[in-house]
Amino acid sequence: MANDYLISKWRMYFKAIDAKNEGRITKEYITEDKTKFADYHHLEGTRREDMMERIEQWFDKYILQGKSGPISEQEFVDMLNDDFKADRDKFVKKMQTSFEESFEINNLDKGELLSLRGRFRNCFPGFWSGRDCI
Repeated sequence: MANDYLISKWRMYFKAIDAKNEGRITKEYITEDKTKFADYHHLEGTRREDMMERIEQWFDKYILQGKSGPISEQEFVDMLNDDFKADRDKFVKKMQTSFEESFEINNLDKGELLSLRGRFRNCFPGFWSGRDCI
């Protein structure tokens, strides 16, 4: 089982995703979020469709984890904790992959604004791995 520190980070992560503070994340929220992302970045045509599909796939895989209905904060924490208890190394790899994929989605210009080894990665060291939290 994950320690209290890690569970608190998962709760913080859920709250960051649940920007509306509804206490749940739904497919509708994902649709709204990916549309705002595409609008904000002025994506059009095929590029817009591809990016929206990538965002939805990421949410389905790493946040909803294949569930169709809304998930609460506790369900989110329980899903992560179950994965963590089942195989810690596999869990850490999955979360690292999650952040790498999220980085690729957000790094639209493939430029220096975001650097996987720089600022972006430094924002998240305690959420999923690291000697001090797991």
